[in-house]
Amino acid sequence: MSTHAQDLLPSEWKSILRPIRDGLRDRFPSKPQSPPDLENRRKRRELDALKGFAYFEDFDEVDDWAPEDVDPLQRSSIPLLKRPELDDASQQKARVLLCHDFAGNYHDYESSAEHILGAESYSCEYLQFVEAFVYFSHKLVCIPPPMWTNTLHRNGVKSLGTLLIEPGNIEIERLLVRQEASNSQSPHFVVARQLANMAHIYEFDGWLLNLEKPFPSNKWDPFLLIEFIKQLRVDLGPAKQVVWYDALTIDNTVAYQNALTKKNLSFTQAAGSMLTNYAWSNRSLSPSKNLALKNQIPPQNIYFGIDVWAQNKQSGPHKRITFPGKGGGGTNTGTAVGTLALEGFSAGIFAPAWSFEHFPGYERRIERTMWEGLELPAPLKCDCGESELHKQVYPQHPIVRWASEFPAGSETFLFTKFKRAFQR
Repeated sequence: MSTHAQDLLPSEWKSILRPIRDGLRDRFPSKPQSPPDLENRRKRRELDALKGFAYFEDFDEVDDWAPEDVDPLQRSSIPLLKRPELDDASQQKARVLLCHDFAGNYHDYESSAEHILGAESYSCEYLQFVEAFVYFSHKLVCIPPPMWTNTLHRNGVKSLGTLLIEPGNIEIERLLVRQEASNSQSPHFVVARQLANMAHIYEFDGWLLNLEKPFPSNKWDPFLLIEFIKQLRVDLGPAKQVVWYDALTIDNTVAYQNALTKKNLSFTQAAGSMLTNYAWSNRSLSPSKNLALKNQIPPQNIYFGIDVWAQNKQSGPHKRITFPGKGGGGTNTGTAVGTLALEGFSAGIFAPAWSFEHFPGYERRIERTMWEGLELPAPLKCDCGESELHKQVYPQHPIVRWASEFPAGSETFLFTKFKRAFQR
């Protein structure tokens, strides 16, 4: 029986996630997971629903979902604050997407129910520099908690959920199943329709599509997947966003391109934007820009990934590397954002809550070092055992220097939804 995330201490989560953070995700066996204890899973989801959490762990749960099953606690109540358009190119600034993977996520402090905080937890003080925020957990379908979505919406930040297919998932070909319409309408993808309805009902702003497992060869049709993504965008509507993650390629292999290439171009065109893997270099940028412009994709719709955890001490042959190589990520995340800003691309920062997982007692101080370039505290202690790893090699390049900043406030800030008081 699997252990529930809320029952694990932070130190235990570090041990569980270490193989992933050491760059071994592509070496995991592709065998299915052990059969789940469905009754315990059901009870756990019911308890989490009381906290306002919603997620789905297999395709049966996705198919069975219905809007009338959603509790008001699980829905956000604050609409997305309208922001002015920015001219990033002339300012040489990069738009920033945060991919929030924090010790499994769905923590009690993120609950809609009343909860007493024992210690300060991650909330991100820099939302004026953030365009979109992806809530990431190791579930098949991950819905952002409404407490996060409400906070993000107050600040004009899009809140995105995650569709994550990992090596242990089974029946992934169900993603591409189409249902014949009972009238003259065209057949539709069942899962795409469900994902779009979830975004509308829970009231968040779109999806990151992260497919980390090939389809069975006898079920693979790249054109079906492209049509799936296109339908999802149409069903979501123009105000919401789909981001393709750089993993599965057009030839049905998981091969991280670390760039926009012909192997992920069709999926990116269908989605409208892409988050690349984290091991890119300067050589990735010019070919990506040329390919984007040739295919009418705005370069700012390509988020180059930056792995904050890459700065940590690592063992084994498969090291995690992020721009600019040695020392990248962590306290030097801003230098990658700066490079992308100068080239007209956007930045996708993975695990921005790193300081809260890795530096007990220094959490907020290290976060401010990352974002504002403040001096590191001394002495600095962490799990690496070597504070020298976290030197500010590029203190003149904090994230805020290069990130697009959206002005606070809006003429459309005041709103009301009186009808919500009379709805279940």
